[in-house]
Amino acid sequence: MSEDITIPKSNSNNFIGKFVVLTLLSCLAGYFFTLREVAEFDEGQQLTLEQYTAEFEHHKAKLTKKPKPLWE
Repeated sequence: MSEDITIPKSNSNNFIGKFVVLTLLSCLAGYFFTLREVAEFDEGQQLTLEQYTAEFEHHKAKLTKKPKPLWE
C-alpha cells in the first residue's frame, strides 16, 4: 500500500514556496559575492607599491582625458 502525500495548493503555500526559494537564492548570491570580495581583499593586501604604481600613468591618462562633447 503506497500512500501519496500531497500538499494542497493554496495562495499561502505558493507564497511560502516563493519566499523560501528567493531566500535561498539571495543567500547563495551573497555567499559568492563575499567570496569575490575576500579574494579582492587578499589581492590588495599582497600588492606592493611598485605593482600599484606600475600603470599609474595609464590610469591617470584615462581619468584626465577630456570627454568628447555630445554634439561632435
